[in-house]
Amino acid sequence: MKTKWTLALIFFLLVTVARSQTNTNLGTNAGNAGSENTSIGYLANNLVTGTLNVSLGSYAGYQLTTGEGNTFLGRATGASSTNAHYNTFVGYNAGYYNTGGHYNTFVGSNAGLNHTNGTNNVFVGSNSGWSLTSSSNNIAIGYRALLLCQTGSYNTATGTEALYNTLAGGNTGYGYQTLWFNTNGYGNTACGSGALVFNTTGFNNTGLGYRATMSAGIGDVQNSTALGAEATITASNQVRVGNANVTSIGGVVGWSIVSDGRFKKDVREDVSGLDFINELRPVSYSLDIPAMDKFIGLPDSVTQARTAARKKSTRTTGFVAQEVEALTKKGGYVFDGVDAPQNDKDHYSIRYDLFVVPLVKAVQELSAKVKEQQNQIEELLNQVNTPGNVNPSVGSKSVLYQNIANPFSSETEIRMLIAENVGSAQLIIYNLEGAQLKSIEVKGRGEQTVKISGNELKAGIYVYGFIADGKIVDTKRMVLLK
Repeated sequence: MKTKWTLALIFFLLVTVARSQTNTNLGTNAGNAGSENTSIGYLANNLVTGTLNVSLGSYAGYQLTTGEGNTFLGRATGASSTNAHYNTFVGYNAGYYNTGGHYNTFVGSNAGLNHTNGTNNVFVGSNSGWSLTSSSNNIAIGYRALLLCQTGSYNTATGTEALYNTLAGGNTGYGYQTLWFNTNGYGNTACGSGALVFNTTGFNNTGLGYRATMSAGIGDVQNSTALGAEATITASNQVRVGNANVTSIGGVVGWSIVSDGRFKKDVREDVSGLDFINELRPVSYSLDIPAMDKFIGLPDSVTQARTAARKKSTRTTGFVAQEVEALTKKGGYVFDGVDAPQNDKDHYSIRYDLFVVPLVKAVQELSAKVKEQQNQIEELLNQVNTPGNVNPSVGSKSVLYQNIANPFSSETEIRMLIAENVGSAQLIIYNLEGAQLKSIEVKGRGEQTVKISGNELKAGIYVYGFIADGKIVDTKRMVLLK
């Protein structure tokens, strides 16, 4: 009976010991204390006292003590971690210097190598996130993605060497070498191989498309957007769509511009009109795209590829921006349609949509002139029916005489007497339908003669009128024979 009780006690003790031993250790000095830890490899989890840790590989989790929920797979993964929690490091030296960082995932040799105590980072790819120390909420996927960033947070780098030199935070790069030269720039978004590659310290820029970026060396560009392959930003606060080979940009509706009267102040009716429009020089031209590429600093390889893909150069129409700018300055015209360069790598542009406003003003001014002329025509035609009727309000010495010869075939002379107090005087010729055919400014005063050549008009009956200071003095008829 005593032997039976002894065997039962021994069995109970063995079961109790088995239940308390929940760690799995395999390898020299692998594992230590804690519970539910798995330690496989030389010195794996050598100092562990926490729980739920898995370390596989020599030195994996080497200094881990109170940390829990970590998974370290590969030689020296998480080797410096002490009280870190819920990290997953896979690959040689992945997360090697991580001490107290939590909720990080590093996959790839040397991924997150120098990371110490940041949280919520994901690095996938050899050397990805290599220099990051105490940063948080970064994602780096690809070989050497986010390689040199040390303290920046909230970056997303996807692609080989994406955000390679970035030190700041809040940047997003998708594609090979996106934002490669970026250092202190923040809030940038780049998508496409080489997008925003030349950005250094600029911020809040967007580049979407293959090598959609800014000119090299233009400095601190901000709040600009490049859309399309090789679309190039040349200054801050720009939006550039497509490269020089694009021949059409559009959609099914027109472009909308904010024009709410509730937000407009200091409204003035000082828009330049007909005089400004008459001074413009419309031209046709061919754009020298290789010269422009060189000017904004694009590599020769890009220019050569564009040239090879470009269709035959065609002529287009427009204005020369420098001429329009000089015109507005010289004439004091109110016009904002010229986009002048902001730096030595920026070029002139023209906002053609803004020409609509002075064109509308010009049409209004022309309409007023036509209306004035129509009133004069009607008055002239009324006077034709009462020949010899002289307007008494215009100086008493102003007289219009009948032309000599009349009828005429080759030439006729029209004489008039212009009072000295008259400021402006015109001789105007109309057809019987009331259309103005000629307007002749008469400079002299006193007796004046105007010659009319028969070659200037077709055969028929015409009305000519003498206008002084905007008022009709008299009208006469003349007949041209051929």
